[in-house]
Amino acid sequence: MESGSSTDEEELMREAQQRHQETMDMNRILDLVSNHPTTFASSSTHDTSIEMGGIRDELERIKNTQDGVLRQLEQASFSATHPSQDAAPILSQIVGTWRAISSACTQENFVSFPPAFLFGFMWYRLDGLTLNCCFFNGFEHERTAYEIGVESMGAVSGSRSLTYVEDNRLITSHRMVADGSECIRIERFIENGVLRYVFRQGDLVCTRSYERMFQK
Repeated sequence: MESGSSTDEEELMREAQQRHQETMDMNRILDLVSNHPTTFASSSTHDTSIEMGGIRDELERIKNTQDGVLRQLEQASFSATHPSQDAAPILSQIVGTWRAISSACTQENFVSFPPAFLFGFMWYRLDGLTLNCCFFNGFEHERTAYEIGVESMGAVSGSRSLTYVEDNRLITSHRMVADGSECIRIERFIENGVLRYVFRQGDLVCTRSYERMFQK
């Protein structure tokens, strides 16, 4: 009995620590996308600060805090400007907060490549034809924006990038100006409710799957 109880408490502790970290990450994203600081303070929970006897109460408190942050993020992801009726479904489907659930890469050592595929969380908001995105790049959270159908400077020197929709996939293609060859390609599409994010550069192909954090 004692062994089983100890195992249950350890599992609760791990869940509390994971939810605490997730809430901190989402608070950082909320700071990036809001015009004011977050109203939900980060939990003070650390690896060694939770007393086992109060772990259930602490976990419930963290869940409530996380739910509040998620609701703020979800609210921030919706714009007063909606896509036109003939716009591709992906432009409205991708809006919201997503958490990575799996990752597969053709190379183990991809640190030298642009970190666009290292996201733990992704957040999207569409303002007209401007797609706003927040992500974790392996070092810190960033916010960027893609003007759909408008060329801009590419991630590789001497390249230009273009974000567009094709076959209900949101694609960002980076091509070299000199010869038109594609040096980076990013595809985002939703399959059975799961967001797929595919990053290609040279021989590197990295695919991540994301689940929606806030269920409508």
